[in-house]
Amino acid sequence: MNKPNKKLVVASTIVVMAITLSACASTPSINIPGIGRVGGSGAATDPRAAAAAAKQVKVTTGSIENHIVATGQVTARQAVNLEFVRSGTLTKILVKEGDLVKAGQVVATLDNSDLTLSAKQQWDNYLLAQAVYSQTLKGPTTADLQNANAAVWGASAAYNALSVGPTEAQLAGLRATLQNAQADIKQKQAAYDKAYSKNQGGIGATPESLALEQSTNALNLAKANYDNAFAKPSAPTLAQASANISAAQAKVDALKPTSDAIDQARLKMNQAFDSWTQADNTSKNGTIVATFDGLITSVPANVGDQVGSNTVIATLADFATPQFTVSVDEADLGNIKLGQDATIALQSYTGNHLPAKVSSIAHAGTTVGNVITFKVTLDLVPAKDQPNILMGMSGTSQVITSKADNVVVVPAALVVTDPRTKTTTVNVLDVDGTSKTVTVKTGLANADSIQILSGVSAGDTLLAITRAAPTVNTGIPGARGFGG
Repeated sequence: MNKPNKKLVVASTIVVMAITLSACASTPSINIPGIGRVGGSGAATDPRAAAAAAKQVKVTTGSIENHIVATGQVTARQAVNLEFVRSGTLTKILVKEGDLVKAGQVVATLDNSDLTLSAKQQWDNYLLAQAVYSQTLKGPTTADLQNANAAVWGASAAYNALSVGPTEAQLAGLRATLQNAQADIKQKQAAYDKAYSKNQGGIGATPESLALEQSTNALNLAKANYDNAFAKPSAPTLAQASANISAAQAKVDALKPTSDAIDQARLKMNQAFDSWTQADNTSKNGTIVATFDGLITSVPANVGDQVGSNTVIATLADFATPQFTVSVDEADLGNIKLGQDATIALQSYTGNHLPAKVSSIAHAGTTVGNVITFKVTLDLVPAKDQPNILMGMSGTSQVITSKADNVVVVPAALVVTDPRTKTTTVNVLDVDGTSKTVTVKTGLANADSIQILSGVSAGDTLLAITRAAPTVNTGIPGARGFGG
């Protein structure tokens, strides 16, 4: 970047001093107010002829501006290095230098197969937890509740039967079963006795023997059931029956969506989602995307490279609105304001003055030697037929610090300021063809022009001497006066 060169352009003040030189009586001179005494070595000069010999400038209205000039370079609004946040093998680079990209566009990727699989597994776990939470909110089905309640009722009935004892109906049933068993065994015994009398040795293999055995077993069972109906249950038996009731009831309660159950299901679902988010983010860390719309200015990496978290894969610059950055002297900074108009002349496009505006002023200065400068940024204003502007192009800017339009403006060379009285004057051509000195009040000024606030008006004619000063005899033999 070229070393900044800047200056505040102010009014050019020309001091014209009349020099009165000694001359012979035979060489009179003529005095033109504001110009000085002019004449030749011979005859006197007419004031009208002297005025006519001066350059005449017609006073007009126009525009005038003050500006600060500074050199600088075209820069991007922002530029970032695109890097991965983890290490890996670079598998794809989807951009090249000079490409325009959109925010979110994929720039490069790492080998990501294992992380992608892990993220998918975590997603499946989240879906399962979500289903459990949804079912917990919904609660059990009618069939589930009916089955669970039936188990409670059954366990309760069993407990009551143990603790209260049999009812009369139950006893009547048990008694009837016992009596039937007793009557049946009498019949089976009679049949057995008859068969025995005929075949004592082979009685064990006869049907009558088998029928008697079965009838005996039925009688014993009926008698045991009848006797047990009057027996009191043991403490362990009652405790187990009570435990069966509690277990059945717990199953019923577990089916109901309590607030604790809902909270637990929600917590598990959220934890599953967080696990998936972490796995998904880790997976995405294997992909670089453009963080904003911009221009790829460099791609230093190559496919197959082993890259780390600080490896620059590509550089992205926001070049939608090019900027021009300059350094302004501390003494000039007070004249710089945000939003001021400016023009930029790039070395690559001679004579093309690009419009711009002041967009930022640095809050901290930079000291180089004994000079303190501040960074000032200008936004180039899009214009019709604007040339191709590239980053790093150098040029010169002019920041317009003040401007006046449709005012009286005269060439700076025609305005004279007396260094002693500080009075500012111009030479005005009078109606009779002679000139006169007029005191004026000035406004804005630059190296070329000065604004006149009062003293002359548009249409007046100003005078300036354009010829060389005359040769004057100094009275010293062998010496010549000013002008040669």
